[in-house]
Formats: sequence, C-alpha cells, structure tokens
Amino acid sequence: MNSSFGLFSIIAIASFTTCSLALQCYDGWGSTDGSEPYVEGRECLDPNVRYCYKQIVNTGIVYGCEGEGETNTCASQGKGCTGQIVANYSATICCCKSEMCNSATLSKQHTLIVIIAVLGTLILAL
Repeated sequence: MNSSFGLFSIIAIASFTTCSLALQCYDGWGSTDGSEPYVEGRECLDPNVRYCYKQIVNTGIVYGCEGEGETNTCASQGKGCTGQIVANYSATICCCKSEMCNSATLSKQHTLIVIIAVLGTLILAL
C-alpha cells in the first residue's frame, strides 16, 4: 500500500510541475479606442509555446499564445514588434517571452510605441 501511495505522490507532483512550466499569457481581444479589453490570463495549452503575442489590426487588438491561434510569426520574428500585412490590413505584431508579458493595459509609453509601429507599417505599406 505504501508503494502505491508513493507512486501516486510522484505522479501528482510531476503533473503539478508540468502544469506550472507552461507559459502564461493574456488571451482575448480589445480595442485601441481606450475601452476596457476582454482578456484573461491563462496557461498556454501547448507546452512548446515560447511566446505570448499582441496583434494590432486597425482598431482591434488580439492577445494570445503563439501557435494556438492564427498567429505563428513569433518563432521566426523573435521578441519585439514588427509591422506586417494581415488579410490586406496593416498590422503590428508584438511578441514576448515572459509570463503575462503581452499586457492588456496600455500605458502612455506603450501607446507611443504602438503609434510609432502603426505609422511605420503604414509608411512601409505605401
């Protein structure tokens, strides 16, 4: 009976350890108009996910885990923001690698970075 309990304990500890190693990102959507975004923090389902992302297209913002949605650019792009064309729209995709790094709140500094990135994207698209 003790060996069964010991094996169960090892499996339970290993399960919690595996779960805690998953990257946590904000997931949801929002708007650049300053309204409150609909986001929640969660663990990425795929243990191989190494990036969180924030994608800004026109007035919409999407937050999530790299590779679990439509976005698969962070692995090739690396950390940082880049301008791209997504479905014929100028977009800015920001990738990061730490817990909850794809912040759902925009400070003045973040707003300035987003504005510069969007303007750069628009100029490149012309």
